[in-house]
Amino acid sequence: MTERFSRVLNLVDELNTIDTESVTPMSNPHDMEQRLRPDIVTRDDNRKALMASAPAQEQGYFLVPKVID
Repeated sequence: MTERFSRVLNLVDELNTIDTESVTPMSNPHDMEQRLRPDIVTRDDNRKALMASAPAQEQGYFLVPKVID
């Protein structure tokens, strides 16, 4: 684990040495805007249908296997 972390830090050091003075900063490489659908408020209550497909549930919540001790 230590060796892998050390390699990551070495890569970061290497990236920091690159001359980027002539590079124009950009937040998105694409000249497109994201077209998002409008939010539509509904009063649908699909809880029972959604919970029916859950492999395990308790008191209206999904149960998942424990992943951290």
